[in-house]
Amino acid sequence: LRIPYDMSYNVFESNSHTYTGDFTISTYVKFNANSFSGNGEFISNWNNSTPNSGFELFYNSSMHGMKVITSSGTEIISSNTALSSSSFYLMSFALKGNILKYYVNGVLANTITLTGTPISYGNKDLCIGGRGASYTSGAEVAPSTIREFTIDEFVIFNTSLSDEQNLNNYIETQMQPSDVFPFIYGNDTTAQSIIDSISLADLGRLYIDENEKARYEHYY
Repeated sequence: LRIPYDMSYNVFESNSHTYTGDFTISTYVKFNANSFSGNGEFISNWNNSTPNSGFELFYNSSMHGMKVITSSGTEIISSNTALSSSSFYLMSFALKGNILKYYVNGVLANTITLTGTPISYGNKDLCIGGRGASYTSGAEVAPSTIREFTIDEFVIFNTSLSDEQNLNNYIETQMQPSDVFPFIYGNDTTAQSIIDSISLADLGRLYIDENEKARYEHYY
């Protein structure tokens, strides 16, 4: 989905996104600065600094992670491992029961036990780029502080992904399509012999398909 710079798209038209049971929230991002000032929120559905529901992802000079509003107040899971501004990172947050886990590039970075239950955040607008935005048609409000970063993907799953699934998701971000298909043509390495025998060349390709199954295709 590509959204023009002067338009907005409200993905929260219904309550289907309001996962207050098990969930996984994941984003693949590259930060264009070493860190953000203040709280460092960059994806949020909070409308101010004292919300009563919702979540936000943050990245500041001391840590990065997720804040979520529960019946016990604001609960935070984070990591202080430095992130480079020259690389993409897959940040994933998986809640199962009251156990919240934080993964960075498929590796478990932290685990906490929530003391409360996440509060439903209804139809609150999600802001990718800061906090405090709203997207009512004709009356859009920009984030209170605009963050600069590159985002490739943002996903909310209505289930808690396992350690293996989070690792596999990261591996998928690193996979590139193969554009080189070597062939075996015998011992004669002259260009003419390659051209003459290419129709009989032994071609093969090994890859992982969309169902995460290893496949090998062989051509003659």
